[in-house]
Amino acid sequence: MEPQYVSTPFGRRSMTLGMLASQESASKVDPDASVDKWKIFRALCEAKDMVGVSDRALAVLNALLSFYPKNEIAEANGFVVFPSNEQLSLRTHGMAGTTLRRNLAMLVEAGLIIRRDSPNGKRFARRNGEGGLGEAFGFSLAPLLVRAREIEAQAAQVMAARLEWKRLRERLTLCRRDITKLIEIALEEEIAGEWVEMQKHFNLLSASLPRRPSAAEMESLLADLEAFRELIVKTLKSKSKTEKQTAMITKTVGTYIIQTHTSYLNLNQASNRSRAQSRRKNRSRGGSRRNPSPLPWCCRLARRSSLTEQAAALAAGAI
Repeated sequence: MEPQYVSTPFGRRSMTLGMLASQESASKVDPDASVDKWKIFRALCEAKDMVGVSDRALAVLNALLSFYPKNEIAEANGFVVFPSNEQLSLRTHGMAGTTLRRNLAMLVEAGLIIRRDSPNGKRFARRNGEGGLGEAFGFSLAPLLVRAREIEAQAAQVMAARLEWKRLRERLTLCRRDITKLIEIALEEEIAGEWVEMQKHFNLLSASLPRRPSAAEMESLLADLEAFRELIVKTLKSKSKTEKQTAMITKTVGTYIIQTHTSYLNLNQASNRSRAQSRRKNRSRGGSRRNPSPLPWCCRLARRSSLTEQAAALAAGAI
């Protein structure tokens, strides 16, 4: 059992109001409450930025938890662990003494552990008459049990923010890929439009993204890129629709010309057949319907000469 009193630090270390508040909250622990020490430690690793501890401080806390005899932190198992600095240094893979003390102080200031210093500053425990642990001096892990729900909620918030950041990053990557491919196809197909200027604008938007952007920065850029992608898609659709209409008109005119040419050709063929049939009928009906046979060439020549002489005489005034 942990004694319920205010514990001040040993030596020249000063007492703070935060330490007093942490001890007061630890004194209100539920006797039936318990938490898995490694589960709460993993939650702390997720929420370390919100809690305000470093990875080295978490390494020291991991070493302290390794000295706790049970997996479940509960009042029945006690809250105080009392390893020496040498033992903690071994469990933290040879961490220097000054670094170890600095990270222990960080854990105390963050309200994750409480100092239970003995009168001479040593860490130890006394056995009771039944052979169990009685009063112990060292570091109390009671704040981990008291703040378990708070730490788990912070860890869930951090994981949700990480997933949201990852989702925004994926959407941003897909949007940038779409814009790049759409502009490339427009340039390759030589589609009319200000595609070079669009490429420059896209490069300018992409360059505005920091190396490690926040979720708010990615949301802002994603909104601009999605609007830009929609503009590109609309432009391509309008150009494609115009080309389809032009191709349809060309096809219609070509079909009309072919059909008209075919109809005229059929009419000419029908007319030629009709004339041929008419000539065959005229030949079959006999002489009265036949055309007069042409004159011999000598008669035609004499007649032409006579007509020529008459015309010359009229011109000379002889007749």
